[in-house]
Amino acid sequence: MDKVGIIGAGSLGTALAQIVAQNVDEVLLVSRRDELAETINSTHINSEYYPNVKLEENIIATVDYNDLKDCGIIFLSVPSSAFRSTLSTLKNYIDSDAILVTTAKGIEYPSLKTMGKLIEEYFDEDYVALSGPNFASEIVLNLETISNLASRNRENAVKVKEELSTPNFKMKIIDDVDGLEICGIIKNINAIANGICEGMNINENARYGILTKGFEETKKIVE
Repeated sequence: MDKVGIIGAGSLGTALAQIVAQNVDEVLLVSRRDELAETINSTHINSEYYPNVKLEENIIATVDYNDLKDCGIIFLSVPSSAFRSTLSTLKNYIDSDAILVTTAKGIEYPSLKTMGKLIEEYFDEDYVALSGPNFASEIVLNLETISNLASRNRENAVKVKEELSTPNFKMKIIDDVDGLEICGIIKNINAIANGICEGMNINENARYGILTKGFEETKKIVE
C-alpha cells in the first residue's frame, strides 16, 4: 500500500506512524495544531511526546483531512472523548472503501457505545480494532511487542496486519471484535486499580488479590 493515514499525533498515533512507515511509501500523520505539524515536518521529531526519537523520513504531518483521500487505511488514534466529532468530520473527506482502524479504548457517555459502534454509525461494520497490553513509548522505539486485531471482515484485518507487522511488532488476528474492545476497556480499569495499589504501597498479597478480583469480574462481563 502506498499511503496510510493516522489521525492523532499524540503518543500512540506517532508510535504507530513509526511502525507503519517501515512498510509503506508514505504515512500521513494528522495533527490538531499547525505548529506541531510544522515541527514534525521540519525536524522529524515530535517534540511534545518523543523529543529524543527521530521519526522516519516518510512520515508527513498535516492538519488537512483532504490529504487522507487517497489513504487505503486510516488509523483513528484520538481520545474516546473526541471520537464522535472526528468521525463526523472524517466522513466528508475519505473514500468509502478506506479501512478504518480504531485504537481508542472507551465507552461513550451517555450512549454507552464502544468506539467501534460509533464507527458503524458513520461508516460500516467492517472496521478493524487494534488493542493490546502495549505501551506507546516502547512501540515507538521498535521494541518487541505483541498486539491484537479484530474485525468482522477478516480480509480487512489481514490488510492492516500487513502494514503493521515488523520483526519486532507482531500481530494476532481474532474474530471477536466486540470482545476485544470490551476487554481492552476493562484491562485499563484493572491497570488503574493496580497503579493505585502501587502508589499506596499496598503489600503484594493484597495487590494480587485485587488483580484476581479484576480478572473474575472481567470473566463475568465477557460471559
